[in-house]
Amino acid sequence: MAKKKPRKKTAVAKTPPKPTPEQVIQVKTWIIEGQQAGDILESIAESYPDQTPQTLMSATFDGLIQESANIDEDLVRGFLLNATRELYRRAFEINDFHSAIAALRAFERVTLGS
Repeated sequence: MAKKKPRKKTAVAKTPPKPTPEQVIQVKTWIIEGQQAGDILESIAESYPDQTPQTLMSATFDGLIQESANIDEDLVRGFLLNATRELYRRAFEINDFHSAIAALRAFERVTLGS
């Protein structure tokens, strides 16, 4: 009678756990702060070793897409006004008057809608 060959154990791929809201918020924060993609992926690997970067990034972008459908126009207008004001201030500080005027024109478009 022939001996049976022992079966090789195959590795079963573990599916990563579903990202928590806290993890998604942290990745969203990194994106909004303007972090580079490589830095975000590295931070995910360091901060959340049980998650795959692909799963966490996908969950984050899904959330951003859902949120973008319900953005408050006044909130966006306020952000644009503050950003334009900051651009004007910095341009004026370094005597870049061309950019300062461009910031004022952008401010006018945001406030007057022209």
